[in-house]
This record gives sequence, C-alpha cells and structure tokens, in this order.
Amino acid sequence: MKIFITILLILLLTYSIFSQNFFLSPFERAKQAVARWPFLSQTHLDFALALFQTGTETNYELSLGKQLLFANSEAIAKTQEIVNQPQKITRQIDFLESLTREGLQSPEIYRRLSLFYWALYKDDQAKTAWQKAWYLDPNNSEVQEAGKLINQ
Repeated sequence: MKIFITILLILLLTYSIFSQNFFLSPFERAKQAVARWPFLSQTHLDFALALFQTGTETNYELSLGKQLLFANSEAIAKTQEIVNQPQKITRQIDFLESLTREGLQSPEIYRRLSLFYWALYKDDQAKTAWQKAWYLDPNNSEVQEAGKLINQ
C-alpha cells in the first residue's frame, strides 16, 4: 500500500509540474514562450510558424504581431544607428578637416572637430582642436563648454 501511495504521489507531482506545458498545443507553447522571452527573435519565429500551421490567428493576434514587428524594426533601426555612429562621426571629421585644409579658420569648425574626436575617444586630437577653437575665440561660450567637457 505504501508503494502504491508513493507512486501515486510521484505521478501527481509529475503531472502538476509538466501538465502546464506537456498537454499544450504547439501554438499555446509558442505563445507562452513569446510572453516569457519577448526579446528573443526565435520565440517570435516559432510563434509565427505555429500561427501559420494552425491557422488560428485572430484579429488580436494579427495586430499584436504587427506591433511586435514594428517594435522590432524600431529596435533594429536604433541598433543600426548606434553601430553606424562612428562612421558618421568619421565622415563629419573628414569634412571639417577638408574645410580647415582649404583655409577656413572658424572656432565653430574646431569646436565641432574637438567634440567629434572626443566622441571617438581621441583625446589628444580633441584637445588640439579645442585649443585652436579657443585661440580663435576665447570668449565663445560654446567653445568654453566644449573645453569643460574635453578637459575633464
């Protein structure tokens, strides 16, 4: 009798642990996975596959899918912007340096150069560009602010 009760308790415990996911349809499992791990693209792909296979999408699920797609595209765009930021800064530096090579001597050009170099962690070049901006216009408040940032 003790063995029977022990086996019964083990079965009940196993059922209570695994019943939540074991008896769920692939669609419900995929839906729960998206709820648990919303930032993993694999869960969204599994959910989309389950929707396609079962044909059970509702208007709510379609709108939710569109929202997720839009949110992911925004996140991807922001990530690409961050990744491409150094390239954009480098292009700005190249342009501003070409202006200085052509003979333009403006505190604004050198101030911007100093901030761009600072953003790329090129501290020596940033200080040199800021010093040129300060030399051209030591009373310029923007140049002074840039100096506080660069000379920290």
